[in-house]
Amino acid sequence: MADDKRTINQPAEQAQPIDDLAASGSEAIEQWLRQEVVPVVRRMIADPSLAIPADQVFAEIRALHESK
Repeated sequence: MADDKRTINQPAEQAQPIDDLAASGSEAIEQWLRQEVVPVVRRMIADPSLAIPADQVFAEIRALHESK
């Protein structure tokens, strides 16, 4: 999986922390992935009921934008 690539589209304010990590070097990105991302993925795999369905996420995002 180390060679697999992923593309994720995010709003700028959500992407900024990742961009900051990228600017600080790959060691920081790897540390972030191992400390924060991997544990969440493992919990989601172990208990898929923790996931939020995509249609719910998009509905919440749409409602947030409509309220502004």
